[in-house]
Amino acid sequence: MNILLTGFYGEGNLGDETILRAIILNLPPFVSPIITSGKTKPALSDDRCPRYIRRRGVFSWSPFLCNALKSKKAIFSGGILQDWSADGVLFFASRIFAAAALKCAPSLWGAGIGPLRSKAARSIAAKALKYTEKVWLRDEASATLYKDLINRTPEIGTDWSWHFNSPTKPQTIIDGLTAINLRPWKHNISELEALKTTQFAQNTKFLGMPARKEDIKAIKALFPTAEIIQPATFEDYMTQCAVAENGIAMRYHAALAMLRAGTNLKLVPYDTKVEELKKAIVNKQNYIATNEKRFEQMREAFKKEFVC
Repeated sequence: MNILLTGFYGEGNLGDETILRAIILNLPPFVSPIITSGKTKPALSDDRCPRYIRRRGVFSWSPFLCNALKSKKAIFSGGILQDWSADGVLFFASRIFAAAALKCAPSLWGAGIGPLRSKAARSIAAKALKYTEKVWLRDEASATLYKDLINRTPEIGTDWSWHFNSPTKPQTIIDGLTAINLRPWKHNISELEALKTTQFAQNTKFLGMPARKEDIKAIKALFPTAEIIQPATFEDYMTQCAVAENGIAMRYHAALAMLRAGTNLKLVPYDTKVEELKKAIVNKQNYIATNEKRFEQMREAFKKEFVC
């Protein structure tokens, strides 16, 4: 069975490559994934050698349509239908339309939708979402937006990164070690401005942990003395964070890694998903237990999709 995996894959983003790896690991052996990918081919340990097709540009359409004709399902995951850019809505909406037209059933698994700030973006997203069959969203904000757009109630799952186990807490935590993840951002964020004037303790050592290469410049701009490390996987990212006393994060998956590694986490929310995460982790243990349970529910439902 062929399936299309459509997301922001192959762009050097830790979160999206983590999602892709987890999905691949939960597919049965008889399923052949075909992945929309950017220039960077995601590093997968799976021995089935998935096929990659071009993700961007006019030349991406021919392979997408040809493979949709040969595939039974089109699975969309990660952050989709976001109007930070026109491509964030049009890329995903157009491929949902195309997959549905070619009877390659589009579904959302562990996806986050929004923000959708403009009327045009909301209209396009609503039209596309009406063609989705199974819908498991990763957070309450996405579920609320989905229902608001098309008056349907989705299943609430969680992010695919919960497939990977939290690290064992090390015996030694390095006092003052603070893991830092920041991303480039043009708009004003009060928490980010506050960091510029924060007085840190004398023993504070900063460990810059980009989730994408472009994060390095943002980290160095505020913390020029930070040592930069670039973990290759989400599991490595959590393990590196586990020895840190504190964590500061902007990106969603960096925040999840620091949270699950047990750092004293401060979030710098720049969009709705991180803002919701900030509110949810007031009770960290409850948040972790809830999402572990949601992941198992989503995974069981996902596996049933491939029962012959």
